[in-house]
Amino acid sequence: QGVVAPAGTPAPVVETLSRAIRQALASPDVVKQLTLQGMEPAGSTPQAFEAYARQEHARWGAVIRSKGLSGE
Repeated sequence: QGVVAPAGTPAPVVETLSRAIRQALASPDVVKQLTLQGMEPAGSTPQAFEAYARQEHARWGAVIRSKGLSGE
């Protein structure tokens, strides 16, 4: 899971959001609640999350296409 913003969001806004999320993930209470929900909290940079999302899109897109699946 991750947080996304619309394309074209100004870089300073993205950095402000990223910083706020990293601060929240530094809170033991936040980490505890996320862990209780089965998550493994880990902060990242916007660039690293974008790379991860692109990699997952390519990987799962290939699986979906190879199986002839669609959302319809």
